[in-house]
Amino acid sequence: MPEVGSPTELHQMVECWDEEDEQRRIRSRPRTSGELFAVERPPLRSLPDEPWARALVIFRFRGESR
Repeated sequence: MPEVGSPTELHQMVECWDEEDEQRRIRSRPRTSGELFAVERPPLRSLPDEPWARALVIFRFRGESR
């Protein structure tokens, strides 16, 4: 977790990282991740305004004890 002086400063850092990531190229693909997301974004729907049920999911691996 980055050390910051306020939630606003953290938000600014995350925004900066997002902007940098939008310029990233995945391997040798001709489009950046931001360009690829621009193609995917239009059909996506917004999350509902009302809260939805949540569940706690716990995974255990074979041989793992509590």
